[in-house]
Amino acid sequence: MSSDTQLIIQFEGLEQDGGEVRLDYLTEELASLQKALQISEKNITDSKIGNLVYKVVAAKHESPLSVTIEATLNDQAQTRSASLALDNFFNALSRKLMNPAIENDSDTQIHRAIDSMIQKSQERFSSVEIERKGKKVQLIDNMQTELERMISKNTNSWGTVKGRVERYNNHGDSNFFWLYTTFGKSVKCKFPTALVEQSALSVERNVSVTGMMTYRANEPMPFECKVEKIEIHKPDDQLPELEIGKFPEITGSESTTQVIQRIRDDWE
Repeated sequence: MSSDTQLIIQFEGLEQDGGEVRLDYLTEELASLQKALQISEKNITDSKIGNLVYKVVAAKHESPLSVTIEATLNDQAQTRSASLALDNFFNALSRKLMNPAIENDSDTQIHRAIDSMIQKSQERFSSVEIERKGKKVQLIDNMQTELERMISKNTNSWGTVKGRVERYNNHGDSNFFWLYTTFGKSVKCKFPTALVEQSALSVERNVSVTGMMTYRANEPMPFECKVEKIEIHKPDDQLPELEIGKFPEITGSESTTQVIQRIRDDWE
């Protein structure tokens, strides 16, 4: 949970990037966030931008990428200004996400800055979440997910896909891992709370996941799965070896060729 002078922002990269976040996208998104924060600060202090300094005080790459930003004092700004500026920003963001068409003359600048930040997020990330004192908002999901579902040609089908589990995440309500298949495609697998333990045991192992698969038009592999079942397989080096031409339970000490030859001799 963020403190009174902090924001936590989480990023998840695009599916085509395997969920990884691109550096240029991240830096530009953080720059857009800083601009919105500075405008928020100006709105509540009625002074020149720059009284507060925004620092990255924590960062975590475990999926999703998480950055904690703290507003700190510069010059002689009042102690309460940092908290008020972040509250003003977060409240304006929440209102904008609940009602994208909202317009208020006194908040025009902050709304424009937030719009710019959201538009960039939609193009560059699969999800962006901002947390303020335990409250969370989704920059992408709230505004575009339902619309995308309505206009997209995605199809759903029950099925099973096999691969290796990597980039496991069970922070908060975000329970998912990436399954890397033998075909080079990655599948984002969302799992329920009941499968948290089984999912954790699956990391860096070969598994088969069964559930509702989502496919894009004209693509044979799913890009997402709502997991109902996980089956963990033995490592490749522990799988039984296939010995061509040897069936010891049937032929005993003889090879398959010897058995066939003996049978043919008996026919003659």
